[in-house]
Amino acid sequence: MQEKNTNFFITTPLYYVNDKPHLGHFYTTVLGDVLARYKKEQGFNTFFSTGVDEHGNKIDNAAKKAGQSPQAFSDKISSQFIDIWQRLNINYSDFIRTTGDKHKKSVFYFLKQLKNKDYLYEGIYKGLYCEGCETFIQETELDEKGFCPNHNKKPENIKEKNWFFKLSVFQEKLILLIKNNKLKIEPDARKKEVLGFLKQGLKDISISRESVKWGIPLPWDKSQITYVWIEALINYLTALDYPWEKKIQISNYKLQKYWPADIHLIAKDILKFHAIIWPAMLLAIGLDLPKKIFAHGFFTINGHKMSKTLGNVITPEELVDKFGVDGARYAVLAEIIADKDTDISWEKLENRYNNDLKNNIGNSFSRLIVLAQKNNIKEFNCFVSKNIKVIINEITKNFNTQINNINIFLAIQETQKLFNFLNSYLDQTKPWQEKDTEKNKETLTNSFNILFHAAELLKIIMPEKTKIILKIKKGNKLITPEKNIHLF
Repeated sequence: MQEKNTNFFITTPLYYVNDKPHLGHFYTTVLGDVLARYKKEQGFNTFFSTGVDEHGNKIDNAAKKAGQSPQAFSDKISSQFIDIWQRLNINYSDFIRTTGDKHKKSVFYFLKQLKNKDYLYEGIYKGLYCEGCETFIQETELDEKGFCPNHNKKPENIKEKNWFFKLSVFQEKLILLIKNNKLKIEPDARKKEVLGFLKQGLKDISISRESVKWGIPLPWDKSQITYVWIEALINYLTALDYPWEKKIQISNYKLQKYWPADIHLIAKDILKFHAIIWPAMLLAIGLDLPKKIFAHGFFTINGHKMSKTLGNVITPEELVDKFGVDGARYAVLAEIIADKDTDISWEKLENRYNNDLKNNIGNSFSRLIVLAQKNNIKEFNCFVSKNIKVIINEITKNFNTQINNINIFLAIQETQKLFNFLNSYLDQTKPWQEKDTEKNKETLTNSFNILFHAAELLKIIMPEKTKIILKIKKGNKLITPEKNIHLF
């Protein structure tokens, strides 16, 4: 019997450092962190990578605007990402910076593999380029105004010598792999989108830029800078210490252990790079494809796209300052539906925080502490009434299903059902009126066990607040605080 694979590798994309972190970065990264924590709880050896993309014209121009060198500018913004992820309790395994020597080594080796296998050639690119996306773009992809739909800006016309990748030769193979779910693309709407794009026909793509100066030069042509998206995609291998030489291949334990990636977690605007270009590159050099690409939807703020001009940009720092670390993690994940576009606002986030955390979870916890103090409960058993156990097991099963389907929004709703049930149970049993000590002990034993089960589910989302809840349980003893504790 083949041994079950207990390794799990999940990634976020690299984030451009042309500006400080915002809500989009927050959501993808916290979502990745929650999924990685969940798999670790399930007994998997989990590896979670994230990082920043520090190359390309967009970064170069942002640095000039700030009066800094590209490297100094990248260092500054990258440190902001690192700082906020640490503050948000993001438990990543590796943080990739594309200016690092480790990444450059990976890029050099990967590109040499493509060239040696005859998948690269020189040519002239003549067409459109959107600097905002750092993307070669077709006229058919523009909106009715002739603008890039993602940046509401007209792309520039360029003509320059590039090196090209023979992407077109992989069209039929990619269609077959995606149709047969050998390469899973979720949600289903994104899978259909990719197949629709593939059926239009693939063209070979540039893998280098002649006019760009800030980036990684091609190993064999220093006049060409590696196209920023090509080298950024390779970061998923960089995280696992790629490359390796045949004579020391066995020593590359990390790559053998974790590749292929279990989930590439991305936003839907970069789907084409991850679901078409990246798999084709991997096929070209003979590496396994990622098992799943999950592209979450966009979100708007009060019906509008986030923008500096509108002044509606939400930053991770603002979220933490308002809701605390765990409160921010919970409120955003509970409000945004991963597989759809979602409209959010400060008002919606605040309502979520108040209703779910302060009024439901926080009040349930405080209520039980007061009752335990009043009834002098010092010990309890870990067994609950049969009917309550059935409810807990059903909710736990639903929670696990939703997490595995990356429906964090729905998983969180399952945990709220436990707290709703707990409050309903207390209202029915009315232990504050009951004079029978043994009956009260049974009620509170059931109630605390419901609370602890809910905390066990929620600890991947709120690792610190749930520690406070679980800390009062020690074996069969209840370490009841002398004073009430306010969680939120």
